[in-house]
Amino acid sequence: MGSIASSHGKEKNTGEPGFAQRQSALAIIQGFVTTMLWSPLSLALVVVLSQVQGVTSSMITPLGLLGVLFLFALSFAVSQLEVWLWRNKIDPSDFVIEDQLGGSSFLKILIRVILLVVAIFSAITFLSMVASVPVAVAVTLAIPLITLVWLILQCHGDVGACFRGPVANTIFRTLPSQSSEVGILLVAGFMGPVLVALMPSAEINAFLHSHHTSPGAIVLAGFFVIVAGGVLAVNPLISVTIVLGVLADPVALGIHPVYLALSILVSWVIATALSPFTGVTIVTASMFGVKSTTLTLVWNRLFGVIALIICAGLILIFGKVTALPIP
Repeated sequence: MGSIASSHGKEKNTGEPGFAQRQSALAIIQGFVTTMLWSPLSLALVVVLSQVQGVTSSMITPLGLLGVLFLFALSFAVSQLEVWLWRNKIDPSDFVIEDQLGGSSFLKILIRVILLVVAIFSAITFLSMVASVPVAVAVTLAIPLITLVWLILQCHGDVGACFRGPVANTIFRTLPSQSSEVGILLVAGFMGPVLVALMPSAEINAFLHSHHTSPGAIVLAGFFVIVAGGVLAVNPLISVTIVLGVLADPVALGIHPVYLALSILVSWVIATALSPFTGVTIVTASMFGVKSTTLTLVWNRLFGVIALIICAGLILIFGKVTALPIP
C-alpha cells in the first residue's frame, strides 16, 4: 500500500510519462503474489493446506520463503533488464528520475509500514495461539481493529476526524468499489467444488496409474492448466480446486504431498501475476488507470514468461527427486 501511495507522486518524474507508473504497478503485483507462498493470511495457502492431506504450514512456510527469495531475485533481475532496455530505447538525457522523498522521509514511511505489519501478525498470533482462536477467526477480529487504530493514529488521535474522513471513505467508497472483486472470489469458491464433483476423477487417476505417468509430468500438467486458466479468465481458485480434487490421493500416483502443495502454490502465483481477471490485478490496474490486460499481459509479460519457464523446469526436476514408490 505504501508503494501505491508513493507511485502517483513519482509518476511524472520519468523521461516519458508512464514508465515509473509501470514499474510501480509491477512491483505491487510481483510483491503481492509472493505472499501466497508463505503468509497465513493468504487464501492460496489456506486452500492448498485444506485440500492436500498430510501437509501443514510448518512444512510449507520454510520452502515458501525460499521461493519468495527466488521470485524477488527474479523480479529484480527482470526489472533491471527492463530499465536497461528503456535507457537504450530513449535519449539517456531524457531518462531522469528524481527522488521527491528524502532518505529520512522514506525511512519513516518504511518503519511505519513494518510496524503495522508486525502489529498485525502479532495480534493474529496472540489470538490464534494464546486465546486458542482459529487463524481465520483471528484474522477477522484483528484486521478491522488494527485498521481502525492505524487510521486514528494517522489522524493524530482525533477520533471524530477519523470517522468523518478515512473511516467514512472506507465504508462508503472503498469497500463498495471492490464489490466486483469480492464477487469473483465468491463465485470461484462456489464453482470449484461443483466442477470437481462433475469431473471423472477416478477414471483420470486410473488412466495415469495404468500408464505409469511420472509425478513430474502429472504436476506439470496441472501447473499449465492453472496458469493457462488464469490467462483465459478462469480464476485460479477454480482451477486449483479442480486440479487438487482430481489429485485427491497424490501418494497413489507417486507424488509427494509437499511437492504437490508447493507446485500448486507456485502455479497460483504465476497465474495471478499473468491473469487479468484476479482481484489484485483488477484493483491495481484501476489504481494506475490502465486495463488489467495491459498490466498483466503486456507490462508483466517478460517476468511471467521467464518465471513460467524456470518454474516448469524446476517442477520436472523435483518431480523426479521427490517421487514416491507407487503402491
